[in-house]
Amino acid sequence: MTSRNWRGVSPADMAQEQAAIDGLEFQTPEDRALFADAQLGAEVIGFWNSEAGRYLRERCGKTFHDKSKELADASPADVETIARLQVDIKAMVRLVEFVGEAIESGQNAEQEMLDKAEDIDPQEYN
Repeated sequence: MTSRNWRGVSPADMAQEQAAIDGLEFQTPEDRALFADAQLGAEVIGFWNSEAGRYLRERCGKTFHDKSKELADASPADVETIARLQVDIKAMVRLVEFVGEAIESGQNAEQEMLDKAEDIDPQEYN
């Protein structure tokens, strides 16, 4: 059985993809960085929509809900419990924020690359 990553891509295919990406030529380091941001965003979207990503989303949602309920029921005098629950809730929120930021950054980079591509005169490359 051939091992595959979360995208269903075999290690050999992954190596071939990476070689193709490494072989790309960029006009500026900024263009390379934009491509890397766009690629990361696409990978995060793929992961977030995978079975593992769905599992994490469900766990985050359940943990957020459960901890929020515990926080609402906590005694105002129980400072340690309140602090612990707040940390747990913030961790779930931050995970979702990090994913959202990576996706948004990737989409912005992709749009910027598309905008740049529209400005290219094909006659320059003939």
